[in-house]
Amino acid sequence: MARFIDIDALRHFKAKLLEVVQSMVDASGADADRVVAIEQCIGLYNAFMGTSYNYRDYLSCSTTEIASALDAMAKGYYDEE
Repeated sequence: MARFIDIDALRHFKAKLLEVVQSMVDASGADADRVVAIEQCIGLYNAFMGTSYNYRDYLSCSTTEIASALDAMAKGYYDEE
C-alpha cells in the first residue's frame, strides 16, 4: 500500500532546508549587527520625534552612515539643551 505522503522524502527536504537556512545565517553574521543597528536607530528616532518610519526602508545604509546619523542625533539633542 502506497503512502499519500512520503515521510522519508519530507525528512530529507527538511534537512536540506535547514542546511540552506543555516548557511544563510552564517553568511549574514556580520550584516546582522548592521541591521539591528539600523532598526534601533530608526526606533530611537521614531520614539523621539513621534514619527513612524520603517527601518526596512533604510537597510541599504552602510555602517558609516548609521554612525553618522547617530552622531548627528546626539549632537542635535545636546545642542538643544
